[in-house]
Amino acid sequence: MLRKLFLTTAFFGALCIPAVADEESSNAADSSNVQRNDVVLLSNVSEIVGTSRLFRDKRGVSMDLIATGLSPGAAYTAWWVIFNNPSACINATNTMVSEDQRCDSGDLGNPNVKAGLMWATGQQAGDGGVATFSATLPEGDVSGDRPNPALNAALLDAGEAEIHIVVRTHGAVGSGPGSVLDQLTTFEGGCATCANKMFAAHP
Repeated sequence: MLRKLFLTTAFFGALCIPAVADEESSNAADSSNVQRNDVVLLSNVSEIVGTSRLFRDKRGVSMDLIATGLSPGAAYTAWWVIFNNPSACINATNTMVSEDQRCDSGDLGNPNVKAGLMWATGQQAGDGGVATFSATLPEGDVSGDRPNPALNAALLDAGEAEIHIVVRTHGAVGSGPGSVLDQLTTFEGGCATCANKMFAAHP
């Protein structure tokens, strides 16, 4: 599943400014538009290390995610993984971590899935190894870093897409190549020690 995607360079190659959750989405009156799911380690999907909420409305999606067990003071980014056509997915059983999940990294190579990978936000972990990420993604928006040309689709339909949120470490702030801004906004920023650590799935 996503573990294979983020541990396999075949898809990604050499594959902050925090955004605040959209007020309209965060205050959505219809609680059915809010999904809550666990954040789990990519290396062990049975280990819960946080919680994630995804808010959907007719214009796009917003998320907030709390991650624990991080390295205090290190830089982390969160990434949207978008499966625009989950009905074309066939691989969710590889690592099923959420009820009704259909999609998995094995589906990203299927053009019928219309997949996208895009930067969401970045944060520095606090002294207790905790970070909170918030971001908004309007339909059609492609303004965030998109590190893989094969996974460049925008969010097409907020109500239909399956969305996974992946948290990636970039090491201690200022420890790698590039600026701190690079560490918080790009896939390879500071990548002497970059690695994908955890994710949440929102069918």
